[in-house]
Amino acid sequence: MRLSRIIGFLNRRKENEMTGAGFIAGTVLGIIIGLYIFLSVLILKEVTLNQLELSLKPYERLISMDPVTIYYITLIATPLIVVFIHMIIGVVIGIGVNKLKKPSAWKILLGGAALGTLFGFITSAPAPRIVTFIVCLAAWIVFSLVFLLTVRLSNREPEDKTA
Repeated sequence: MRLSRIIGFLNRRKENEMTGAGFIAGTVLGIIIGLYIFLSVLILKEVTLNQLELSLKPYERLISMDPVTIYYITLIATPLIVVFIHMIIGVVIGIGVNKLKKPSAWKILLGGAALGTLFGFITSAPAPRIVTFIVCLAAWIVFSLVFLLTVRLSNREPEDKTA
């Protein structure tokens, strides 16, 4: 998929308040998860380097970079990519919620908890699995809360400043 098509898809956030709320909540979610990945890779540098060396061993002749260089590329690029991916996920969720015609706040919170559980199991980080699970679950609950708050704020009537 070309970058221009992805940017065009992200521009769908302007279609209605649900996709806009999904974009904002997805950005917050991406920042939380991206920051977690950044910190876990930074703090657990030796673990990450050992994993990189093991992963690169079969491809030594094909890859001319040393693991330390790849570590620093990973440290910088991964959180940025995570934020970008979660922006897209947020817009997709916003489109889906918009089609549901005003689901209750509880359904959105339960959906966020379910997605947090799912992503908690499949997300890979150098930190212990339970920490990753808890961070993902909490981040997706924050996603749901930000989504709900953004929708509520976008539905408010502008205040009359003439009085």
